[in-house]
Amino acid sequence: MNNIEIKTPAGRTIAFTSSAAQNIEEAGLTGQIDDDINVLIAGGTVAALISHCQDGADQDRMEGWDDYCAAILRTADNEMLTAQPTGRPW
Repeated sequence: MNNIEIKTPAGRTIAFTSSAAQNIEEAGLTGQIDDDINVLIAGGTVAALISHCQDGADQDRMEGWDDYCAAILRTADNEMLTAQPTGRPW
């Protein structure tokens, strides 16, 4: 499966599956990607994101939305992990 990298307005570069990238393009959501990441970082739930993305979506688009949510979650998790203090004095 080929991934497609999309650069967000905030400067993040995220790899999406081709089906997720197609959904993003068709829905015009490039500007929404950063908001979705920030909501998860602030404590939003993945279940709420999936529900929002799949609401009203055609059945043949569900896999792309699942892939989108997975990429958003990976990015949010990575950002939260790198922002955590290590507790090390060096």
